[in-house]
Amino acid sequence: MGFLSNLKNSLTGGWADVVIDHGEGRRGEPLELTVHVAVRSSAIEVSDVYVQLECHEIVEIDNHRVSDHDDGELDVDHVDIRKQERLFDRRVSLARSVSLDADSQQAYEGQVDLPAHLPPSYSGRHAKIRWRVLAALDMKGNDPDSGWREIRVS
Repeated sequence: MGFLSNLKNSLTGGWADVVIDHGEGRRGEPLELTVHVAVRSSAIEVSDVYVQLECHEIVEIDNHRVSDHDDGELDVDHVDIRKQERLFDRRVSLARSVSLDADSQQAYEGQVDLPAHLPPSYSGRHAKIRWRVLAALDMKGNDPDSGWREIRVS
């Protein structure tokens, strides 16, 4: 493989395709995960195959009325409110110091404990609780990953 192809893969994470499979999560129980890695045309050295799980509380209110009396007169304005708070963030290693051959496929299984004290997935009119998971390969250059996938937690 040429220098430019190697450079492109280092910048874009194009060394491998990463896909994550998971079931529905239940608070207080482990979430079972499988990470599938399909290596492209060059062998790779991976320092860590990992999953990252996050839970966010998100509030979105459109056209919220705000009033102000600073100058003695009533001033009314409308604003959009967007707030997000990370409630949980955990990275779990599934394999360390891995050499993967070109054009090979590998699966890594693992689990992440879902804390019982955190809220379940929820979507309301102005607020939601969103759980999401990402699988990635920690390696030189841009890490190939699955992209964030929303998961349902009850």
